[in-house]
Amino acid sequence: MNIKVAILNKKKYLLVYIVLLIFFTLWFLVPNKFENITLASLLFILLLVIGVVSICYFNINNQNLHKLSFIIILSFGIISLFLSPINDISDEGEHTIRSYILSEGNLQPDYVIIPNTEYNGYEAINSVVDLANSRGINVFNTGIDDSKIDYGNNYFNSAFAQNPFYAYIAQAIGMEIAKLLDLNSIWLLWLARFCNILLYSCVIAISIKKVPIFKFPLLIISIFPLAIYQAASTSADCFFNAFAILAIAYFFILYKSNKIKYLDLGIFYGSIILCGLLKPPYLALAFLIFIVPTANFKDHQQHIISKLAILAVLLTGVSWCSYSTTQIQNSWRIDYFLAKHVNGSQQLDFMLSNPSFDIWYFFNTFLNLPTITYRLFNFSNGPNSYYSSLLTYLYSIFFILFSLLYPLKEKIRFLNKLKAFIILVIIYVGLFFVQYLTWVPVGSHIIVSGVMGRYFIPLLIFLPFIFNLNLNKINKNKFQILSITLAIIFIAAVMMLTLSLNY
Repeated sequence: MNIKVAILNKKKYLLVYIVLLIFFTLWFLVPNKFENITLASLLFILLLVIGVVSICYFNINNQNLHKLSFIIILSFGIISLFLSPINDISDEGEHTIRSYILSEGNLQPDYVIIPNTEYNGYEAINSVVDLANSRGINVFNTGIDDSKIDYGNNYFNSAFAQNPFYAYIAQAIGMEIAKLLDLNSIWLLWLARFCNILLYSCVIAISIKKVPIFKFPLLIISIFPLAIYQAASTSADCFFNAFAILAIAYFFILYKSNKIKYLDLGIFYGSIILCGLLKPPYLALAFLIFIVPTANFKDHQQHIISKLAILAVLLTGVSWCSYSTTQIQNSWRIDYFLAKHVNGSQQLDFMLSNPSFDIWYFFNTFLNLPTITYRLFNFSNGPNSYYSSLLTYLYSIFFILFSLLYPLKEKIRFLNKLKAFIILVIIYVGLFFVQYLTWVPVGSHIIVSGVMGRYFIPLLIFLPFIFNLNLNKINKNKFQILSITLAIIFIAAVMMLTLSLNY
């Protein structure tokens, strides 16, 4: 099927995309009195072309969803990495500093006394510190894009020393390329962002190619607007999202395998450790092994080993957490902790001595679901944060309907759905719990403080697995093309939102 036939066959979906793109462009640009028509027109044309090509590609070759995911993520990601202002993504300044330190060959940054001061920090260079300090500034309002890399020594007060180094390898490679090519300072950021989105694109493509079931739902979650926005930055959340999704993909591989391979088990548990050291509650993904049918294991020995591996995962997580909790204080956060009376040990003592509060706390994590949902469409997550209520409501409706109605061939037993739901709850409540211990004042009843929507992106995969109604009367092809059209338009809408508020 050629491109002309693809357009003719799916012209009504292309028309939906074009109309909605025009609507969101006007919705975001007109109220903000956006005057740069040239920039808006250029972005509109790029979004139009990428969207039309992606929809047509799906129509021509919907069996290669992994290629489609790569095209969508990388195309929109490249736009996002140039469009997002400097240090716009949550905590990107710190991630940028850590990326540079790794590009210099230092796996673990040193927290040192800043010369001629009483303060501590991490050694970097002037250009990188300038990037870290240029929060929310677009490239047209700074001279960083015109200046060469300044290698003079400078210091920054935080560098995410609590995160494992491997989450910054892609960004460090990008920065090293910028240094080797002797590019201007801005390319330290842009190439770091590019290598990050490239990593995410590749890992997601591999996940979708390998997974035997849930390919399309995995695609829809992977191109979630906030996931692409985070991946097109220097944030370690890109690595976390990619490998959490890879771990869940390999769970589906184990779930459908007639004869489980040790290599697949190794990738499953390895991915969990890699993402879990960044977000410890996700170590509970290891419990997905209890959903895998016993008949899928090669023999009894493999079955026992696969279960015992959970202990290795949890012990690795506990060991890392004991180390990272000391490192997190080597930053500006120590002053916040002292001022706000944040103390993990005292917070835990408070919870242990107040069981009625613990029950209240547990149920209130679910009462905060609307807040978490809203934060899934909160971009930047800082003083410059921006969001769209319209996008939040529309996408929430879209994804709820998608999760319930997507025509799955695979029928999931109720017991397996229940197990998955329990694991989802463990991770969901665990994310609140970790933030409560490490960010909230002792004894506080404000439990949602510091809990960001981006932490929950991989959990969205569980929703169609658990809550799908298996209504096979729905035409799968029409449902898929409509879903991919809407998913892409939401990404494009976020790009227009970013443009309207930052330029």
